[in-house]
Amino acid sequence: MLDADAARFGAALVDAERQLTERIDELVARRGSLHRLGDGDRALLPDRACAVLDRMPGLGFGPDYVAAHREALVLARALVPEGFDGFLAQIERGLDDPECIDLIKRGWEAETW
Repeated sequence: MLDADAARFGAALVDAERQLTERIDELVARRGSLHRLGDGDRALLPDRACAVLDRMPGLGFGPDYVAAHREALVLARALVPEGFDGFLAQIERGLDDPECIDLIKRGWEAETW
């Protein structure tokens, strides 16, 4: 880039500045999400995720399990927003499968052995 002519060098600088600005904006937004984690506010999650959490007690999951999943969802949304919908879809599919529910409960109970 340093041996480029003035026009190419200028264009490269403009492009680099644009990329840096985009990345800074993304990081500032992510930092804001992380700061809100301490509030424990369900407003951090979309309605679909809240519906999953609301469903869990009716399927026999205890408050500790639901709280752990709430934290997992909040962290996933804050740290990997582009993968959040896929993560949520996996949880939804698991909750639709009685065998998966049984396996999850057995695994959770095994922690207390």
